[in-house]
Amino acid sequence: SSGINAEWPLRPGAIGQAVYIAFPVLCTFYAIQIFIIKTVVKYRKERLEVLDVRNTELKNMFNVIRLLKVYNLTGIYRKRLSDVRDQDIKIGTKLAFLGSLTEVLGSC
Repeated sequence: SSGINAEWPLRPGAIGQAVYIAFPVLCTFYAIQIFIIKTVVKYRKERLEVLDVRNTELKNMFNVIRLLKVYNLTGIYRKRLSDVRDQDIKIGTKLAFLGSLTEVLGSC
């Protein structure tokens, strides 16, 4: 038969039933994305604080560079800057992971 309904693969009402499954799944994905975005915002704030500390340490070091060379105190500042940089890398890695996870969930 050449009728449109004869070729329709789904029985009547099947699309309405699919909504009952798809809607909760979509709501779950949106909830996960909202949680990830809140976490990203928290890590960005934390990263800005770490960068501020690092910049302050660098400014202090440049301001007293002669004293550091005279008294050989460069190791102390190098250790402080290294620790702050390590914190920055850890936070940056978390942000990159959460960003890629958001992209994956957004494409679903």
